[in-house]
Amino acid sequence: MKKNILSVIAIFVMFIISSCGGNVEKNIIGKWKVKSVEVSNLEELKKQLIKDFGITKDKVDVFATELLQDMFKKLYEKNIEFLSNNVLKGFDGEGTWEYDAENETIKLTEDTGVHHGKINELSSENLSLTIDFEDSGMKFVFLIDFERI
Repeated sequence: MKKNILSVIAIFVMFIISSCGGNVEKNIIGKWKVKSVEVSNLEELKKQLIKDFGITKDKVDVFATELLQDMFKKLYEKNIEFLSNNVLKGFDGEGTWEYDAENETIKLTEDTGVHHGKINELSSENLSLTIDFEDSGMKFVFLIDFERI
């Protein structure tokens, strides 16, 4: 009897977990536009620019600002779309996306590489991701807020 009750509880818990994952994926599916972008590791980025690229301390602020403005411009100009068949219409053409319920992340695969976005917030209207991105040996940590369109 005790074993049967535990089995029923285990099945119920698995059902709840699997149905929650489906709801998350349903909320992800759709077309999104960038609402805001922040770089959470800006000071580390500046140190890396000085060390790896020889940019002087008096010019690193201007250089970092110009570099980020160019990157952000691209993000704000395009939308991203998560389709139900796990196709991603992203910033750089098409790719794939996959939700990982255990880690609460979205794996984005595009021509530029594979990126993992930690879900900070997800509702029917808003999506907030923290994405680690590496380009030309420089590591960026973006906090990107999207709104559904």
